[in-house]
Amino acid sequence: MASFDKRLSETGALRCYGRAFDPYDRPFTKGEDPNPMSSMFDQKPQTAVKEIVNANILAVEAGTNGAHGGDAGHGGRTYIGLRDLASTAWEVRVTSGAGSQLISGPEAIEIVLGGDSELQTLVEALEFALAQLRA
Repeated sequence: MASFDKRLSETGALRCYGRAFDPYDRPFTKGEDPNPMSSMFDQKPQTAVKEIVNANILAVEAGTNGAHGGDAGHGGRTYIGLRDLASTAWEVRVTSGAGSQLISGPEAIEIVLGGDSELQTLVEALEFALAQLRA
């Protein structure tokens, strides 16, 4: 994380495909929110960021303000995000009652969960996924 933060402080922004990249410029908090209702993104907890370099470059950001004694209305928030900094080959499918949308080559993927149970189940789900990927 130190090199990521150092590069940001020295240059002000990373360069990605010839354009400036600011890891704190998030599509859901910049400009018009696609959901006119109040968003849990408005209450994103403090996070840490790590840049992972391989044949591609991926930034991961995660954080939580921990358990707050109940559901999302009690204020507990958990955030996880991935951002393509260079050459990440990926697609995302988002499914809702209105159907599904496939996004090819997104700049970033972000998830905010609200509530104590959601924090616990996300951690358990990520631990399961990690075990499967390392098997």
